[in-house]
Formats: sequence, C-alpha cells, structure tokens
Amino acid sequence: ETAYKFATKALLDLLLEEEDLIRRLQSLKRYFLLDQGDFLVHFMDLASHMLNLPAERIQVAQLEHVLQLSVRISAAVDDPYNDDLTCGLTERGFFEKIDALHTTRH
Repeated sequence: ETAYKFATKALLDLLLEEEDLIRRLQSLKRYFLLDQGDFLVHFMDLASHMLNLPAERIQVAQLEHVLQLSVRISAAVDDPYNDDLTCGLTERGFFEKIDALHTTRH
C-alpha cells in the first residue's frame, strides 16, 4: 500500500509538475480541437500554393516554416508548446485514410 501511494504520487508529480501535463493538454485542445483555429486559417492561406502541388514536390521543411509562421501570427503565439507543432506528408490522402480506418474496424 505504501509503495503504491509513493509510486502514484511520484507519477502524478512527474506528469503534472515536470512534464506540465495540464498545459500540454491545453495545447492539444488548441491545435487538434481548434480551440483557437486562426492559426489553421493562416496556414491554409499561406501554404495553399504548396498544398496544391503533388506530394513529391512539396518540401516539408518549407511547409513547417509556413506552419511556424502561421502560429506566430495567430493567437497561438502565446502557447508555451507551439514549437512542438510539426507537420508532414503521408502516402495516402485524407479519404483513403478514413476508408482504411473504417475498413479495419469492421
């Protein structure tokens, strides 16, 4: 019982204090749930010419630069974890991924 309480407290301290779990969850909310979605509007406006290119012609480094610029000119600039935000390209398109998720669940 004592070891369990010690381990639980140590884990909670690690997550809440050292890893700043609450603010990281707030960051997730901001980006993935579009709590402050103005960065996405800026990103889509600035990157639209790149996103219309075939995937093999898009330079991910340039796309990430546009993403960081979009964050810096948005309300998300105050997010302490905005430097952790990255982007990348995948082999499949959005609808192919959704179809693959749907297929694997049935």
